[in-house]
Amino acid sequence: MIKDKNLSITELKKQLKQLQPEELMKLLVETYKMSDKVKNLINARLKGDTDVAELLSLCKEKIKNEFLPEKGLGKLRVSIVQKLIVDFKTISKDDKQIIDLMLFSVEMGVKFIDEYGDISEDMVDYLFEAYDKVVNIINKKNRIDLFEHFKDRLEAAIANTKGVGCWGIEDSFEGSYSEIRLSNNF
Repeated sequence: MIKDKNLSITELKKQLKQLQPEELMKLLVETYKMSDKVKNLINARLKGDTDVAELLSLCKEKIKNEFLPEKGLGKLRVSIVQKLIVDFKTISKDDKQIIDLMLFSVEMGVKFIDEYGDISEDMVDYLFEAYDKVVNIINKKNRIDLFEHFKDRLEAAIANTKGVGCWGIEDSFEGSYSEIRLSNNF
């Protein structure tokens, strides 16, 4: 569909207000059937925290399979890992869950490196970026509870890269970690 012909958000709201409840329900059900992303969003809004927790677990399993599947070697597709995280962010607004998933992807990458050695440059760049984004979220939110909750995992990611010698990953993680700045002293 051509973008210029799409309704603006204002126009969409106006049109939706004019629909009868049955028509609105039918439209929503049709939309629900169209994509897993929409299904996940609607389920999260209607079913609440338990559905989001289940989705987090499912995303972690998919990320784990990109790095360390039960059989064979991981495919290490950066695009799949990034899409899982982006899709999860649209559903969950919980900072801890989002950081948990991002940090989990870093941990899986580090574990892959530990078990198999070298990793693609794309994936290393992703790991640098993901670790840095976690630090940036903690800084942006300026919440000591977030830092305290993830401190051990952030430090473990650094410790687990010691001596690996892969693309300067240890130095990158340490550099990002040193950038943690919260307004309260701790």
